[in-house]
This record gives sequence, structure tokens and C-alpha cells, in this order.
Amino acid sequence: MDEGYIKEIKEVQVLGKQNLTKPIEKVKLEISHFTKEEMICLLSRVPPNKKGIMFQFLWRTGVRVTELISVEKQHLDFDNSEITIRWLKKRKVLYRIIPMHHSLKTPLFMFTSKLKYDEKLFPITRQRVDQLCKQYGFGHAHKIRHSFAVNFLRQSESPMSLIILKEILGHNQIETTMKYLKVVPMDMKKAMENISFD
Repeated sequence: MDEGYIKEIKEVQVLGKQNLTKPIEKVKLEISHFTKEEMICLLSRVPPNKKGIMFQFLWRTGVRVTELISVEKQHLDFDNSEITIRWLKKRKVLYRIIPMHHSLKTPLFMFTSKLKYDEKLFPITRQRVDQLCKQYGFGHAHKIRHSFAVNFLRQSESPMSLIILKEILGHNQIETTMKYLKVVPMDMKKAMENISFD
């Protein structure tokens, strides 16, 4: 028998033994997020200034921090209640349009009234956003994004809600969005009741 082949068999056997002795890692199914009530409580502690608007923007849009700090006044379409979000993917600038929630419209309009057309809403660094998140008890900005997604799914009754959420969050793959189903499982019983078999 070839020596190289025997060596490969021995390596596989050793790897097999190592795998058997390793403790099985627990899969973390729970996504770190705040409930709607917790978010309302945390937001009430932030002064109603630029910082307050920033946190409201994160909570009501679900954008990433890098997207947040790239938003300019020209990206806000108040007539159609839309926000154009820019993000970088493999050195390419990509765009998506998300709905502007009605509760964000008036505060944003007032906040941006004195800004220039091409001026950024939040001209700060990602590190500064992280500092502010820790300062006001949010932990990190991505937790607010998770909170947005969970809140969206908990209240949505549309069968297309997962696909809509995928587009809002800017996920490339639906599998990335589907991780939220671990936290907010679709109501299978209710879905089954609507199915006819005869």
C-alpha cells in the first residue's frame, strides 16, 4: 500500500478522535436585541437634539452605522417618503431606497432644514457612534439594527414581510434575513389554518 495513502488515513483517524473529544459548541440562536418597549425607554433618555435624531434614525430605518454616517440631505425625499441609502460592497458604491416612516418625517424635515443639499446629516465617525451607543446604554449600533428587524417582523402580517425586510436591510442573501426567524418564528399554526386540503 502506498505510504502517502497510509499517512492520509492516519491523519483522518487522528482528526476523527480530536473531534470526538471536543466539547460540542452551543449554537447561539438568540440575536441580541431590544424589545420595542426597551427601545422607547432608552430613547427617552437621549436629549432631543442631534444625538436624539441620530438614534431615532437608526431605530426607525435599521441602517448600518456606515450607511447612517453617509446619508446626505439630498438622499431624503420628503414628497415620496423615501430615503436613499448608500453603502460600499467590494469597493463598489451600491444604493437602495427604503421607506421613510411617517414618525420620522417631521423631525427629519425640521432637523435638515438648515443643512445644505449635499451636507451629511451626521458628520461623525463610526467610532463616535459606538461611543454614543455605549454612553446611552444601547451597547452597539448593530443591536439597534437587530431591534428594528425583530420589531418589524413581530408587527408585520404580510406573507412577504421577510423579503421586504431583506430589501430594507440591504441583505444580499435571504438566508441572512432568515436568522431573525429564530427570534420571531412565523405563526405556523395560523398559516396552516388558511390552507385548504379538500
